[in-house]
Amino acid sequence: MDTILYVYLDKKRIYNKYNFFTKIIDLFKTKKLKDIKIDELDILIKRVEIPSNLNDVAYEKNLSRILTKYNGKYNELSLNGKSLYNLNYTSEFQKQFISYSVVQSIRFVLMNLNKSIKNSNILVDIDDEKLLVSILKELAKESRNVILLNSSINKIEKIRETIMSEYGLSIEVILRECDLPNIDFVVTSKNKEYSCNNVWYIKDFPNNSNKGIFINSILYKVPWDTSLKEMPPQLVASIIRKQKKRSIHEILKSNDITLESILYNDDEIILGNQ
Repeated sequence: MDTILYVYLDKKRIYNKYNFFTKIIDLFKTKKLKDIKIDELDILIKRVEIPSNLNDVAYEKNLSRILTKYNGKYNELSLNGKSLYNLNYTSEFQKQFISYSVVQSIRFVLMNLNKSIKNSNILVDIDDEKLLVSILKELAKESRNVILLNSSINKIEKIRETIMSEYGLSIEVILRECDLPNIDFVVTSKNKEYSCNNVWYIKDFPNNSNKGIFINSILYKVPWDTSLKEMPPQLVASIIRKQKKRSIHEILKSNDITLESILYNDDEIILGNQ
């Protein structure tokens, strides 16, 4: 049986502390939950909930403790932690699937705004090279107008050439935010505000007082009989990873998996037929 270790952060009563007392509290708040079987796929999901402590040191220690305890007892790690991309713990297919999910959610939101992703200006403000490439590859399949906000042209020139060679998309580079054209959507890994009020915050989610759509989470609907209330892209990717020889679109279609909801601010967009 294929075993997935699904570790996720309790997002209630979030705190950010690391001291003698919180180390003890975190230990007691770490919970092993009931395993879930997906009989149709011969998959066992081992679930562990880690405390809602966002302190970097505490978070890594809480996670490390779980991975050490379950070392050798699972085939795939699926982490739904403090940010969508946990680059140190995310497989290549998980990165690809998450990037696909981000781009598709942008497509749906723009469609609801009577715009098309193909003709919209999409700004990408991401420093991490692996994350940047992953997002750009998926955007290149859907959009004609992608703009990079980056202060180092030399650093990202090779990335631009790769995207142009593989997908035929010429990416515009802007060095300063004040030089930006009209932007329809932003994808960012930074905790900052933008003049555009449609933003996908991949990592931290700022306290943004402006009105707009600020996305930080997406969920899928799956056909399997499970007791899981939420199915994030990290977990879906782990479940379907053995089918990755086909395109993600084909895998989702053949398994009747659909994007169910896009979470932004305190609201949720429930998606119907896609």
